[in-house]
Amino acid sequence: EGLDTHISKGSCKITGVDALNDVMAGIKEAINAGISTKINTVIQKGVNDDELFDIIELARNDKLNIRFIEMMPIGHGKESTGVSNIEILERIKERYNVAEDNKKHGNGPAKYIKLEGFNGSIGFISAIHGKFCDNCNRIRFTSNGKLKPCLCYASNIDLKDIIKDTTIGFDKRIHLLRERISECIDSK
Repeated sequence: EGLDTHISKGSCKITGVDALNDVMAGIKEAINAGISTKINTVIQKGVNDDELFDIIELARNDKLNIRFIEMMPIGHGKESTGVSNIEILERIKERYNVAEDNKKHGNGPAKYIKLEGFNGSIGFISAIHGKFCDNCNRIRFTSNGKLKPCLCYASNIDLKDIIKDTTIGFDKRIHLLRERISECIDSK
């Protein structure tokens, strides 16, 4: 789940649709169902940086992991000014008592802290100021059928044509997809 704003007007401005109430209801349902829930948030100067503590406070009463992801200079990120995780952590330390969170939160690149009195945790994915490329184990499948070994680079492997090709049998398509996915992983 991505949540970049806690104010309905800001939600519409950032996402293009006013669905904040639906998103918040979905988050609450996931927590109530016992599903480990993480919220990924990108803080941008002049857009949602004034809502930092509203977003953090969502983790006070619920076992919810709020993860701040640094704005990457790709796509929309080229035109925006992100707030570094270093700055976010400094602002957090001014307001809260902070301790390291050594609990395992999956196998991703996020580093977590615990805030005194909070049930949830605060995580940081520092794509710019905390290089983790050497340990990255992720590939991404885009909405237009491309498999990317890294979000920072234009290189990708097109899977859409294989998926849509009905002139070859199912087994052949699966074989080709496995080859392309392996190619993508090997390129990391």
